[in-house]
Amino acid sequence: MPPREKPVAPADPPPARTPLDAALEPTALVRADAVGEGEPQPGEPAAESATCPFCGGEVTPRDDRCPRCAAKVVPPGVKPIEDMRGKARTVYVMQALALLCGFPALLGLAMAYGNRGDARDTWLDSHFDWQIDTFWGVFYFWLCGMAVLFVGDHFLGDGLLGHGPATLVMFAAGAWYIARLVKGWTRLSDGDPVTDY
Repeated sequence: MPPREKPVAPADPPPARTPLDAALEPTALVRADAVGEGEPQPGEPAAESATCPFCGGEVTPRDDRCPRCAAKVVPPGVKPIEDMRGKARTVYVMQALALLCGFPALLGLAMAYGNRGDARDTWLDSHFDWQIDTFWGVFYFWLCGMAVLFVGDHFLGDGLLGHGPATLVMFAAGAWYIARLVKGWTRLSDGDPVTDY
């Protein structure tokens, strides 16, 4: 009787392709270092660089990130960057309007939280984080100012000694808030992330 062959387990199916895999398809762009002196190998297309849709920097085929803004290559189906950039601008405008009345800051906060997930792994991610941190920072400044005002009024009376320290805290909060808005808006207009806090 001939020996029985062991049954062969079926091979695992290849992992499902993601849109990022399709965008980084090696036939679309050949790595520059794989083609030698810049000459295409037989049967392969010539290496070419692409423009980063976020900052306009040159993206080489061998990298999946832009060297200027470190953004990942955007696969098809991802929201256009100009749409997200417009939403970041809207949040900055709402935060600026909050200097006149506070309600737009709450709308801006909701927009920043809502759009932060869509902007992950792009340079706009830092702007939404910056806007959220700006809101909460000025909110805590405001709480401290109100506490100082309460303590000053309660213990020192309604005069300059009671309101003076609270006024200084509120003035510092306003200056900090405006400085962060200007810095964020400027970086957004230049197409740069907010990297330093």
